[in-house]
Amino acid sequence: MKKVITCILSLIPLIFTVLMTIAMVSFGIALDQGAFYGTMEDVVVIGLFIFVILYLIAVFGIMIYFIVITCMNKQLSTGMKVLWCFLHYQFNAFAFPVYWFIYILRE
Repeated sequence: MKKVITCILSLIPLIFTVLMTIAMVSFGIALDQGAFYGTMEDVVVIGLFIFVILYLIAVFGIMIYFIVITCMNKQLSTGMKVLWCFLHYQFNAFAFPVYWFIYILRE
């Protein structure tokens, strides 16, 4: 059960990144075509802002979770732990699924 939950957590940032990209591109295209009038534009901007804040909170929590899991992994040397912590911090949306596949799935 822990593997399944960790797998879902590892995919959330990647899914959020794709959804956020689609939302931003859609908003840009709609704005360019003049689809928003008056306050509707403000509502969409506030909605996107809330979505981005939720994304950042979720990714930060998941990043802390994966850093703790990495530091507690006895299979890794100290250098590899430092490298994986850096990867989790810098490339989190892509590093979480890779770490899950390499180390957690094979336990």
